[in-house]
Amino acid sequence: MRQCALTTVRLPIAVASAGEGAAESFDYTPLVVLSEDEARSAFSWIQSKLIDEYRTFLPVFRHGAWLWTRLSGQVYLETSDFEAVGGPLKDLCERVAKKEFKA
Repeated sequence: MRQCALTTVRLPIAVASAGEGAAESFDYTPLVVLSEDEARSAFSWIQSKLIDEYRTFLPVFRHGAWLWTRLSGQVYLETSDFEAVGGPLKDLCERVAKKEFKA
């Protein structure tokens, strides 16, 4: 039961801590840089949209200067199950960049 495949995927959404904020401080060019308050709203919004619009759940969380999600590979899942979340994640990240989570 404890041997399962897990992977953590960095989303292209960066979080600027107080006093920082320049995109140059990131090792990868983010799609959008959010404040800490915006990040809290955005990851809650992403999880709600995944459930309400896409009928799935993925944990979204902040670690360091980025938002991440975790995928768990269970024996009953297929490669297509992992490929299927790429589209919704891409769409939601682009919507976060447009600040839809603030509406």
